[in-house]
Amino acid sequence: RMMRRISVKNRMGETPMLIGAEKDTESKAMIYEFVGYGIPLGYYEDNSAEIEAALNANIVRIMQGKSLSKALIYAVSYDEGLPQFVTWDRSRIHRRDFEIVLGESLLGDVIVDLNKLPHLLIGGSTGSGKSV
Repeated sequence: RMMRRISVKNRMGETPMLIGAEKDTESKAMIYEFVGYGIPLGYYEDNSAEIEAALNANIVRIMQGKSLSKALIYAVSYDEGLPQFVTWDRSRIHRRDFEIVLGESLLGDVIVDLNKLPHLLIGGSTGSGKSV
């Protein structure tokens, strides 16, 4: 019903139908599954601003579902947002060697594997905690 209000339609004028919504277990996101015959994934991406307005949430990822007619949209409510400060504790130490947690995104911790990315540039304003 929410997609009827926006311009995401196939050539027959049919809008995608919401077939499922569930909380992502690893992040703050809700995963919305849509089926829309004749609507390619790129069309969802091109109209992401309108879909955000219809869902009243920030879209953080759009993926192909189990078939070409299905799309998975990961969205986080505007109320959730990012924290002002991320408090460090030992639970943020990653279990695998050479992986470090840099911060937090809407989809969970931002982890860098130094085996795959051996060079790292950290930028920020004076007093923002770069050396910490």
